[in-house]
Amino acid sequence: MAAATPLTEFLEPESAHPDGYFVTPAKGPPGPGLPEALGWTFGVFVAHLIATMILLVIVVGCMLVSGELQGGATDLNEAPDSYMLLLIGGDQMIVLLISLLAASLRFSKRLSSVLNLSLPHPLHIAIVTGLVLPLSSLSGEVYRLAHLAWSRVTNLLPFLALLDEMNTVEMMQEIANIAPLPVMLLIIAVGPALGEELIFRGVIGRGLVARWGVLMGVLITSCLFAAVHMHPVHVVAVIPLGIAMHLIYLATRSFWAPVLLHFLNNSWATVASRMSTGTPFEELATEASVGPGLLVASVVAVVVLGMLLYHTRTRYRLPDGSDWDPGYISTELPPVNLGVSVDRGIWSKRAMATAATAWVTFAVAFVAEIVAYAR
Repeated sequence: MAAATPLTEFLEPESAHPDGYFVTPAKGPPGPGLPEALGWTFGVFVAHLIATMILLVIVVGCMLVSGELQGGATDLNEAPDSYMLLLIGGDQMIVLLISLLAASLRFSKRLSSVLNLSLPHPLHIAIVTGLVLPLSSLSGEVYRLAHLAWSRVTNLLPFLALLDEMNTVEMMQEIANIAPLPVMLLIIAVGPALGEELIFRGVIGRGLVARWGVLMGVLITSCLFAAVHMHPVHVVAVIPLGIAMHLIYLATRSFWAPVLLHFLNNSWATVASRMSTGTPFEELATEASVGPGLLVASVVAVVVLGMLLYHTRTRYRLPDGSDWDPGYISTELPPVNLGVSVDRGIWSKRAMATAATAWVTFAVAFVAEIVAYAR
């Protein structure tokens, strides 16, 4: 792992700690600021546009060579499923490569330390994994309510129904059966988890939280993250997930923790859609409301696991026992020359038992919901 750039590059000599540690910045918090963050968000749209244009040229060329386009027709709705997968999957992979290149150029050789590519603690991995289904239940209910509201809006203003063509949730459900599950997971889970976390939590969130604090920084970042999903219903539904992923990043100080949550959330949505298609549970996966018991159990599980994550959050201790503080809220690795140690707090058996009880209660409510719907 690459070492972080020493803080002396950003600090004035008078900002040094009496014991020789540099703890406060002289040039203010790091970027991106809000204008640059908006530019990065617009850049994501541009990257998708570029990727789509490249892939369309490839697909049309392949169809012309194979004779699948007769008489100059260019109706891609008649294209084979393999071409649709190429368009969707290729878009994700191209955007991921563009994002990685852009972030590498933005932070030069410091990308690994800025992102903090250290592995999360096993307890944090367990907490993140345990949060997936409760958060999915809550975000699913948010999606359902937003969809109902959107339906009323489009009834009043029918022209807005054109935006439904951009609903990626429904698009992914439609293609869930035209590719092997590993391919679908690569397209829907791996690509977005890496690319979107890199841009929104790793790049944009770094500067906004440093400048605006946790509350506003996380909220603005999550709104920008939601905006790239375009369809109003999807935008509303992913804001809570964006907030959760950012708070997990701040607590664990590991880039892989929000990536893990993002990957598991998208994987669960893919598997659930795949398994429920054509069964009586299809409506449960897309339209049915969450029962009050499951809703309460989900909220309790998220709160309890969130509190455990907060109390075991990663902190960097200087040799004198104080916390390393660059002068702004940050997830990045401290300079190696400071000799910091990692402190993840103390978790009691009571706290662990409480978290386990909350999750088991959720699991029981989750199973009961499925059984009740099946009846």
